[in-house]
Amino acid sequence: MDRVKRFFGPPQQPYEPIDDRPHEDGDSVEEDLEGGPEEQPFSWVEYFIFMLLGVAMLWAWNMFLAAAPYFQRRFRTSQWILNHFQAAEVSVSTVTNLGSMIILTKLQKGASYPKRISASLILYTAIFAVLALSTLVKTGAGGYFGFLLVTMLLSSLATGLIQNGLFAFTSGYGRTEYTQAIMTGQGVAGVLPPLVQIISVAAVQNKNGDDADAAAESPKSAFIYFLTATAVSAVSLIAFFYLLRRKAHADALAAGSKSTVDGASEGDALTGQDRFGEPEQTDISDKRQSH
Repeated sequence: MDRVKRFFGPPQQPYEPIDDRPHEDGDSVEEDLEGGPEEQPFSWVEYFIFMLLGVAMLWAWNMFLAAAPYFQRRFRTSQWILNHFQAAEVSVSTVTNLGSMIILTKLQKGASYPKRISASLILYTAIFAVLALSTLVKTGAGGYFGFLLVTMLLSSLATGLIQNGLFAFTSGYGRTEYTQAIMTGQGVAGVLPPLVQIISVAAVQNKNGDDADAAAESPKSAFIYFLTATAVSAVSLIAFFYLLRRKAHADALAAGSKSTVDGASEGDALTGQDRFGEPEQTDISDKRQSH
């Protein structure tokens, strides 16, 4: 009931913990907060990059679901595979994704989240490129079924890598908008793969004059479909590398600014000046009276 009241009630104001540490020389809490680290400014470029990474995160799973008509065509010679290949896809995907998430969670110490994200995007690009090329190769239903399960396993592993790495990497920016961008990208990933499939099927249908079902099962439409997924993963990888360079440049500027401020404070202390730029004075009369 409390959760329902909080959901429909007015939004609560965010708060910051009160600094109750003792302050010397009359320093106030406000002065300490002014010298603290500044919040990183919001950037629309970074927002759209995170949204693109969110699209790449769920594109693989939605792609396998939307490409079911093409897979049915490849498995039409084996009734057992035709009836069970979708259940096999779901089983391999969920087990692999869950296992990879558990293992990656246990390996958080010293983990490089940018490397995990990069590895997942490289794996995505390679998998989709191989799937696109597989439309040009004729194999039996059993051989292609095994190939499909291997690609599903690798794509689920890549999904676990990017899920674990991307949210942890985003938290380093300290902005909730970027997490929202990832979630928005995941929503877009639920719409774009079927839309791309519709466009590819329509292109093949208009060119060959086939009906919609035959065009959906066509290797040409599947090739366009998988090639689009390859391009999305490759563009996401390039955008992430740009994001890493952008972050490294911002961190270098912040470190240089901090060292400059620290050097100025140390110089003031050595020259006998207080923080307001006035030289410190000593009451000589008090010292004489003490003697």
